[in-house]
Amino acid sequence: MPTDKLEKTLVSLDESAKNAFHLMDNLLNWSRSKLNRVTPKKVSFQLNNLVHETLGMFQTIINYKNLNLKVDLPPDVQLFADPDIFTCVMRNLFSNAIKYTPEGGMIKIKAIVAHDFVTIKVEDNGTGITPLEVQGLFNSTTSYTMPGLMNEKGSGLGLKLCREFTELNGGKIWADNTEKKGTRIHFTVPLVSA
Repeated sequence: MPTDKLEKTLVSLDESAKNAFHLMDNLLNWSRSKLNRVTPKKVSFQLNNLVHETLGMFQTIINYKNLNLKVDLPPDVQLFADPDIFTCVMRNLFSNAIKYTPEGGMIKIKAIVAHDFVTIKVEDNGTGITPLEVQGLFNSTTSYTMPGLMNEKGSGLGLKLCREFTELNGGKIWADNTEKKGTRIHFTVPLVSA
């Protein structure tokens, strides 16, 4: 088998395994949240460490798609939230950004500290979403899913889970209308009280 074909097959297998894991984890978390069995265990943790650790989960596909990452995080930001819940939100947002960004595309992660919260923005230059889709994106009664640019499948649970988990951590989540210009999602997380 030629090296490039083998590499493509290995990346595909790696992504399939990770997607299956993320789907199972999302289903488990979603079912637990519906049964009111998710109780946040809020602690202090460093934003930079957890963002970079979560991005590391996607390094294979980031490299394969030759994606450009621009990470702009203020140093030494301490959050007060459940780190597992935070990681689940970040993982879903990163996964979507990667899924809908074309090869050689750009994904930006930026955090801005204001008052008692940090606002984190995950932005890509992928396919974007329509104004109608923005309205129902985080709605628990609608389901939004479409195949990624490499025909990756989704369950439609990821963004619902992001909304529920962001709220459990004491924050808010929203998306900008960016049809045909990519997607930009923001969410807030409480800072450690001074």
